[in-house]
Amino acid sequence: MPGHGRGNATTAPTTTKPRSHTLKRLVKYILADKLRVAVVIIACGLATTTMVLGPKIMGQATNVLFEGVISKMLPAGTTKEQAIAALEANGQGSMVDMVSSMDIHPGQGVDFGKVAMILGITACVFLCTVTLRWIQGWTLTRLVSNAVYRMRQQIEAKLDHLPLSYFDRVPRGEVMSRTTNDIDNIGQSLQQVLGEFIFALFSIIGTVIMMITISPLLLLISLIVIPFLLAAAYFIIRKSQPYYIRQWDATGKVNSQVEEMFSGHMV
Repeated sequence: MPGHGRGNATTAPTTTKPRSHTLKRLVKYILADKLRVAVVIIACGLATTTMVLGPKIMGQATNVLFEGVISKMLPAGTTKEQAIAALEANGQGSMVDMVSSMDIHPGQGVDFGKVAMILGITACVFLCTVTLRWIQGWTLTRLVSNAVYRMRQQIEAKLDHLPLSYFDRVPRGEVMSRTTNDIDNIGQSLQQVLGEFIFALFSIIGTVIMMITISPLLLLISLIVIPFLLAAAYFIIRKSQPYYIRQWDATGKVNSQVEEMFSGHMV
């Protein structure tokens, strides 16, 4: 019969808890630092607002340029109403509709001072977006680091109270994999996914509001496409998840083999 040393140990059976239970525990770790959570959410919301407003403000510069070009084409000394009447007399209905909705000054060119002012405001708005995103990322890094640190503390406390029979039954490499690789994966996943999820959520809300003000038809077309994108993402996740689990199971076995067979040997 085989001995009971660690070299012949077998991995203890594991049980998989429901995904909702795991998510609740992760949320509990994150919400333990409520101040940083609030900073991340506020910074993300403000960054999304400035990001959505930036293109709309910059669009005003395009309008000013176009209005200047049209104004230059119209006879100087005439009023806007006279220019519209002349266009109607010439049968240029499309130009009439365009000029009616514009702030034109016949005979004048492009107001480059106004264009420069709008572009300056746009640059400040985008600078605010970058700054707020940096604040969000920095705070989120501290938030996740503290959450992972608390996980490691609890794992260490748990290991200190485990009976020796557990360590005889479970390979040391398996234990190390769970206490290092798995925790590192949680930290990296939270760092990558949490910030992007919050930003994407605010971006969707801000974009929908902005598109309502610009073109409800364009918003409707976008909403029709979203379910197909979600279905594709769900399909990819379902297909890739088993491979992800197998990858880290294999990583645990490799760590177990290295720790049990090669640790302490001179190479």
